[in-house]
Amino acid sequence: MAFARASAEGQSICTTPLLGGEEKRIVTNAKPRFAWTSDSREIIFADLKHLWKVSVRGGEPERLQFSKDGFQPSISGNRLVYVKAYLNFDIWQRELKSVFSAGFPNKLISSTRLENGPQFSPGGSKIAFESTRSGAYEVWILVENVR
Repeated sequence: MAFARASAEGQSICTTPLLGGEEKRIVTNAKPRFAWTSDSREIIFADLKHLWKVSVRGGEPERLQFSKDGFQPSISGNRLVYVKAYLNFDIWQRELKSVFSAGFPNKLISSTRLENGPQFSPGGSKIAFESTRSGAYEVWILVENVR
């Protein structure tokens, strides 16, 4: 199990065995929303400017070259969705070729308001997200164009 923990050192991502055991900090200075890779060997997370990957065993994080201004990742199979801050907050999708490279970005969810917090459904056929597009902060679900 992985979770975010705030401390005097900043926000960290930690792991602990589900059946009990010692907590292990695998990375510090991370935003609280993160995603497991499909093989469950790595976690994709964001700092203030980029997406990164780190082994669940710990070690040095590696920056994803295609992820400038990306945060709040969610993964389903070889698909990655994330929020990108560019003039406003929109949700983008990329096909992952590997954790280092990806296909061309596709602006998936956009409005003139805030689009935030994308999460794939368990089967990957829908994406739930937060939006202020109606003038109020609400949860929306995208069921079309999810590839």
